[in-house]
Amino acid sequence: GVGKETALELGKRGCTVVLACRDPERGEAAEKDLTAKLKLHLRGRGAERDNTATTDRKNEGTDGLKEEGQSYGNFVHMHLDLNSLRSVEEFSEAFLRRFGRLDILVNNAGLNTSGTSADGFDKLFAVNFLGHFRLTQNLLPLMRARHQHDRGMNKKEREGRIINLSSVMHHFGHSDWEVCLDAKRNSFGQAYSPSKLAMCFFTRALNRSMLVGKGHGIRAFSVNPGAVRSDIWRSVPLIVAPLYDAFMRVAYLNVSQGCVPSVAAACEDFPEEVEYLQPYFFPSGAPLFFEIIGPYVGYAPMTPTFPPDADKEAQRLVATCKRAIESAIDFKE
Repeated sequence: GVGKETALELGKRGCTVVLACRDPERGEAAEKDLTAKLKLHLRGRGAERDNTATTDRKNEGTDGLKEEGQSYGNFVHMHLDLNSLRSVEEFSEAFLRRFGRLDILVNNAGLNTSGTSADGFDKLFAVNFLGHFRLTQNLLPLMRARHQHDRGMNKKEREGRIINLSSVMHHFGHSDWEVCLDAKRNSFGQAYSPSKLAMCFFTRALNRSMLVGKGHGIRAFSVNPGAVRSDIWRSVPLIVAPLYDAFMRVAYLNVSQGCVPSVAAACEDFPEEVEYLQPYFFPSGAPLFFEIIGPYVGYAPMTPTFPPDADKEAQRLVATCKRAIESAIDFKE
């Protein structure tokens, strides 16, 4: 899906990418597949340079693939089930033991079907938002330790990035967070739009130091990948799946296109007021249709839909989720 493609693009840019996967077998398979694709990409880069090389090869590394001072990424899979806060805690502890730094966090996983989570919450909201919220909470100290405004690095080096996968559906979400968490009050994916709105509020909270504290060098973005033909549609009823897949092939973006806003949010520079990216051409004053299935341009900034008291709502979301997490598990066990 979009997450796997995002991982590949970050690997091409030299990142060590941790694949947080619910299914260990699928995680191992993804790690092997991405490693093979990266090697193929590097061979192509090497052949490209060989075709254009001159006798001056001062900047080429000994393997014929790397330029001086340049490195290429790798992939590691670790177990994480966002449906379970206990799993989030275990992953966080394992990550902190294994890695000494964190520069980019992509909160990508998503569901579009309801159910009950391992902790009794609505499963859709738990996976799409609450698990990401707790994971980010746990990893923020590590990210902040490296990324601070007063460190002797240039802006791009000192700025950590958090990317929260949202959706055009956030425009239609409500902010009754207690209802979103309640599995008994949600069915048929009712919490999907609110979960994507929550991601936008979460971005706002992070950028306004509601979780991180002042003086940090961490910047958050909400990202709408667009209408993408990905495995999030795996729950489409079998009777209509072939017809829907044919429609997606014609009208939807592929995963390589859908990952572009996330990769841009992770790697590119933007004006300080930009907090939301989506993949379509969106002229000023255009109807919402343009963000649903407009002309694809890769990525473009846009303003998410918030109520007038957006900061207050963001604070209430943070407080509600903290209470829910504290009530769900005794983390001292």
